[in-house]
Amino acid sequence: MDVGGTDYFWNDSSLPKLPNVQITLLNLAELEVHSQGLIGKTGDGTNMKEFADNEFDLVFSNSVIEHLYTWENQVKMAQEIQRVGKKYYVQTPNKYFPIEAHYALPFAQNMPKSLLFTILTKTRLSRLQKWDPAYAQQYLDEIRLLDEQEMKTLFPDCHIYREKWAGLTKSITAHNL
Repeated sequence: MDVGGTDYFWNDSSLPKLPNVQITLLNLAELEVHSQGLIGKTGDGTNMKEFADNEFDLVFSNSVIEHLYTWENQVKMAQEIQRVGKKYYVQTPNKYFPIEAHYALPFAQNMPKSLLFTILTKTRLSRLQKWDPAYAQQYLDEIRLLDEQEMKTLFPDCHIYREKWAGLTKSITAHNL
């Protein structure tokens, strides 16, 4: 299972084309799937009641858990991933990396939200564009970055993989592989 996954993410991978491999893409909204080995399902990563305990050999999620608005929702998603999957691999940008991944701005995660909103909507500093105010506010509301200790709390039996860039931890992956 890929929680929050997309068809295009898997386009260049040979994994879905292998015999006996099927990847369920779980998303809040219906998702068109055109690739072999992929199945789209509509559902909520914080409440996967439609799936049995240990239904999936592996649950994968790439840069989704930080989009859940609150710590409570992040806890629910982590619990559900561990419940439905025998193994898991969950990646998120590091809260302390100097360039905030969603805005591509240095130290945006440390700015007051009102200042960041102004930068996003009034300048082209973030991704060389002015953001639509509604879109900017949506991101400001939904993004809750995680650090390594929080990932260990969410996934108590995990191993941590640190993706490095220039000696700094860019992203954190919790896994039990």
